[in-house]
Amino acid sequence: MRIAILHSRYSARVPSGENMVVDAEFNALAKGKIEVQVFQTDPEVVRAGRAYPIIAALRSSSGIGRSFDKEIAQFGPDLIHVHNVFPDLGERSVAALPYPLVVTAHNYRWGCAAGTFFRAGAPCTKCVSDSPLAGVAHGCHHGRLGSLPLAIAHHGGIAHNPIVRRARQIWSPSHLHLHKLIEFGLPSWKAIVSPHFLPDSLSAPSGQGARKNFVFAGRLEAAKGVL
Repeated sequence: MRIAILHSRYSARVPSGENMVVDAEFNALAKGKIEVQVFQTDPEVVRAGRAYPIIAALRSSSGIGRSFDKEIAQFGPDLIHVHNVFPDLGERSVAALPYPLVVTAHNYRWGCAAGTFFRAGAPCTKCVSDSPLAGVAHGCHHGRLGSLPLAIAHHGGIAHNPIVRRARQIWSPSHLHLHKLIEFGLPSWKAIVSPHFLPDSLSAPSGQGARKNFVFAGRLEAAKGVL
């Protein structure tokens, strides 16, 4: 079986759990003797140049952009696992790839300009409960101008997102995350909880009883819910 992993990679300047999940998935599949290949953008390359903000804005608002279609065709996958597509891949272009798609929803980007449902120190869902223009009014993604392309892309709601409509399954790392997406329009019949991979060194020994301890893995910031 051949699996293609598709990802718009985040810059290494900021720790990224999504990058780590993609790397862990690749290693796990390769270890399991699955023929797997990662197709991902290099943010340090594609985001260079003065014209990048304009190109990214047009790509985000229209959904037309890079999809690695030629490279993926040469690989000939049986399945494509889509991770992050924002901001360096085109949602409509990825949705047009002629292969079965499954998607991991790592955040709330389909319904929130910031991707967090969190603003000014508290939960905020105005982009889906009121209007995507709420994100523009509050400048949730690099100011009002930076938020406008996302408002345009999100005007039809989560259910009308081209990748959501095209995907056979939408995977989420937690029940809370999945239920929130379903509440705001994700088709429940496509929704599946799929926890992230852990390295073997963090796996609990078999037969270990319940404990009161817990582990948090993520950036120590308010939007992650640490407080």
